[in-house]
Amino acid sequence: MALKKRGKDSYGDSQADIRAEVLRYSKKNAYHAHHFADCHCACGGKRFRLSLDDTEGAAVRTCVACNSEHPVGDSDEYLEDADLGECACPCGGEEFEITVGVSLYEG
Repeated sequence: MALKKRGKDSYGDSQADIRAEVLRYSKKNAYHAHHFADCHCACGGKRFRLSLDDTEGAAVRTCVACNSEHPVGDSDEYLEDADLGECACPCGGEEFEITVGVSLYEG
């Protein structure tokens, strides 16, 4: 369980490595992630395709096992105006284990 650097990208061996990368990224951007959740589907699936719109701040994960769609976080509030694009890893992979980290504001 350690991130490995290949060029400018980091790759992990397990879902636990995602938390380390989210924490590193959040600290670098001054929004330190405090809470994490590993995503899973009601069917038990843990692998997803991911679509997102950075401008609207919306993301949807689609379960590979059952094709159910799940808005990530509060994305359902922004989907109406979103233009979602499918994500792919620089290695070419299009199915992911997903871990979400959140930074909470005081009050």
